Amino acid sequence: MADDAPHFGYLCAERLGPRDVLGASATGLKELDVGPRGEYVAQVLASLDRLKVSSKRCEPSTNESSAGLLYQTEMWMGKIASPIQIEVGRLPNTSVYSLRFKSLGIDAEWTRAPNTGFGISYALPIIVAALRAVKGGLLLIENPEAHLHPAGQSMIGAFLSRVAADGVQVVLETHSDHVLNGIRLAVTDESLGLCTDDTVIYYFRDTRDTGSPFEQIEINRRGQLSLWPVGFFDQTQIDLAALASSLKTKR
Repeated sequence: MADDAPHFGYLCAERLGPRDVLGASATGLKELDVGPRGEYVAQVLASLDRLKVSSKRCEPSTNESSAGLLYQTEMWMGKIASPIQIEVGRLPNTSVYSLRFKSLGIDAEWTRAPNTGFGISYALPIIVAALRAVKGGLLLIENPEAHLHPAGQSMIGAFLSRVAADGVQVVLETHSDHVLNGIRLAVTDESLGLCTDDTVIYYFRDTRDTGSPFEQIEINRRGQLSLWPVGFFDQTQIDLAALASSLKTKR
């Protein structure tokens, strides 16, 4: 991974949805990032498509000869959102870039971004920013789960854990237990090298509650949490208990 990548990246919850064209940043390649809303992701891919990605962040089924940024983005998109090819280019005599996507298969055709799901447009800048992030840098992401199916949410948690294991400080704000479970699974993978001491969860309480405004939760090598506070991703259990009670009452 190039040492001249930005040392700080931030992606807000309100990322750009599917767009026919995306703008360009006036910054040089050293400072160029995807932007807080993913508004420059097309420019990054067009300018740095062959940038070599750190081997630890490459999709596991690929090899060193296919470590380019664009190809690795496509591979991780296939795991997280949808198996696709990505075409990006600058429109002639303009400062804007276009994005098109194509599903895999002989009969597949190139499709404009507005004709694809929001999950692709929302996940794309996260993947690109994470693959390019410099070791020792800081990457902040709000709601990485947005517009992704549960399997994709779990996978993006595992993917960002892989990036963290490669030396990037990754800070996530999430409402998804699937993202959490993806991280927990990554911690159990000893080959990944993600230390339990480097992984921590902060559960922020309702500010109307008394006591500390947050709980610090640790993850051990088996993926178990040190505590499970009331209100912390417990709605599934609450709903299942209510359903069981309802069925018992109606018998």
